[in-house]
Amino acid sequence: MRKLTILTALLAAGAMAETVSKNAQEVLSVTQNLMDATVKRDFGVIDKVMADDLTYTHSTGVIETKQQFKDAITKNRNNYLKIDTLKTEVREYGKTVCVLARQDMHGKNADGSVNLSKLYILYVWTKDGGQWKLHLRHASRLP
Repeated sequence: MRKLTILTALLAAGAMAETVSKNAQEVLSVTQNLMDATVKRDFGVIDKVMADDLTYTHSTGVIETKQQFKDAITKNRNNYLKIDTLKTEVREYGKTVCVLARQDMHGKNADGSVNLSKLYILYVWTKDGGQWKLHLRHASRLP
């Protein structure tokens, strides 16, 4: 009976995994790639996945364009050490995919101290020429 219960649970998990669309899987992957690139300051990846019309809103209310975001990283105004994604939800609306993410951002302040921001973030992606592009990012600070 125990083997049957485990098998049933595995089959159910496999069936649930199949319900996640290809677009959702791709967007979750590219979202993680962007987080990794942000920490590593990999501007090749950042340029590839951020749309030229990007609006990037920080939890502080600061709003940046793609170029302003890159400049802030280059000048150490945004110094990300680690980004932990704790929970995600994907919603698809035609050719647009939204990722709602609960993330912890670990950053370094100008004085060298480390801070932790607990955030709820909305990422809005569209597929352009076969490539997912981030158009909007909005973060809210959690208590």
